[in-house]
Amino acid sequence: SVWCLGNIAGDKPEYRDMILKIDGGLEGLLLNMTNPSCVAMQRNVAWTLSNLCRGKPATDLNLIKPALQVFVHLLKTCDDEETIVDIAWACSYISDGPNDRIQAVVDLGICPILVQLCKRYRNTSPKLISPVLRSLGNIVTGDDKQTQAA
Repeated sequence: SVWCLGNIAGDKPEYRDMILKIDGGLEGLLLNMTNPSCVAMQRNVAWTLSNLCRGKPATDLNLIKPALQVFVHLLKTCDDEETIVDIAWACSYISDGPNDRIQAVVDLGICPILVQLCKRYRNTSPKLISPVLRSLGNIVTGDDKQTQAA
């Protein structure tokens, strides 16, 4: 069912928003992300969360904010590269836009984590470097303080 939600969310922004507005929907996904039954479940939830952050018009930041701390935690602690890739893409989608979206990501203290991921995976995982660099690139398009944070 997680995979199905990810597919639906990825089809149209209207569907994505409907899923995010389901009472308890995001919380259930986050619970499965922080306490997955297996790595495959964690990967599916990460991919679904990424799809919930993707698309134009951008996801309402208030609807996705509960996931941001989970993203930071996973980027710091997760060892599964596929999960990290999808969470990094989610961060790039969230930070793509006006300064309030960039600030929401900067406030998480995510910039040093992204830089560390770049250093750690620069020679071994091109598929991880792209969303990490895109996230950092989005952040440096912000105001002077946001640019300095990156």
